Amino acid sequence: MTLKGTLDTFDLRELLQMLAFNQKVGTLRLKTEQGPRSVYLDRGRCTFLADDPDLSRAFAREARRRRVVRSETVDHALGRALAEGRYVADLLAEEGVLEAQDRETLHAGVAVDRL
Repeated sequence: MTLKGTLDTFDLRELLQMLAFNQKVGTLRLKTEQGPRSVYLDRGRCTFLADDPDLSRAFAREARRRRVVRSETVDHALGRALAEGRYVADLLAEEGVLEAQDRETLHAGVAVDRL
């Protein structure tokens, strides 16, 4: 499926909902003012964002905002992620404090905010 247009034509939230409803698998590529972004979808669920240098920070903000993980835990993991060049969601999952479903929900929130 190929869609082309501006977000004046397509509301991003509605587009992500449509992809989720239809359980699409693939990559949604977007051109933004901040540069290109890629959203990876698996059966309609946002599984990863790419091409965003501040992704760990954005994910950490979303985790704090939604109170999925304790703020202190997020802050510690973010510090490690930045120091080690890793992705904060991976560290939180490895520590056993971030469930797969919560990770997907947070990615969807980050996608809408970052794109």
